[in-house]
Amino acid sequence: NIIETKFKMTQQQFTERYQFNIKTSKIGGGSFGTVYKAYDTVRDREVAIKISEVKQVGDKEFSLQEEFAAIKDIPEHKNIAFYEDVFTFETFQGFYDYAIMQYYQAGNLSEYLKKQKLSNKEKETIIFQILDGIAHLHNNGVVHRDLKPSNILIVKRGNQIIPKITDFGLSKKTET
Repeated sequence: NIIETKFKMTQQQFTERYQFNIKTSKIGGGSFGTVYKAYDTVRDREVAIKISEVKQVGDKEFSLQEEFAAIKDIPEHKNIAFYEDVFTFETFQGFYDYAIMQYYQAGNLSEYLKKQKLSNKEKETIIFQILDGIAHLHNNGVVHRDLKPSNILIVKRGNQIIPKITDFGLSKKTET
């Protein structure tokens, strides 16, 4: 049930391209995986890599490939964080997915609110952008089902704060 990605890559090619240390590069995580800051040696940039074990529960597979598939066909939107690609590798411990996405230096909304004092206008702007992202998902037949501050990533562009909805592991496709 693994989705074909744009580029085939061996695990060795992956570790040569994306450089990170599992002890010192961790930037987040939860029950569905761990996120690391990595360096993409091909595109010469920082990225985030979410690593998660592929799990089979009954006849349902839980994987980042499924999360990738949930939103891969909807049009891009400024308030939605998209995976660029997802690779699956087999180890002696099982199958693991490695999802590549943009690195968000400002972190998630929960962390950001702890560090920054925002005006009511800034809070309102963030809320309206999140609502715009949710409307985009709903208009394209996707229900997130796990929306919370830790699943909203933040981009800081000058004085602008741009929230990006992420983590589609529990999302569901609906009839559009």
